[in-house]
Amino acid sequence: LGIYAVSAALSGYLVCPMNVPFRLLAILGGLFLLIPGNITDIIGLAIIILVYVLQTAKAKIQKTA
Repeated sequence: LGIYAVSAALSGYLVCPMNVPFRLLAILGGLFLLIPGNITDIIGLAIIILVYVLQTAKAKIQKTA
């Protein structure tokens, strides 16, 4: 999951095109998931879920507009 988040950030696309803040958050979350430890995994997963939810909402708004 961490590698997927980093690769999505580097390609600039998850659910819809990502701007720079979303890309930085995805890289940060992916790197947290790659670092061993339960706390870093929880933090990384929370960041990735946040990015995914915000990207999904942005895609729905763009689709209806």
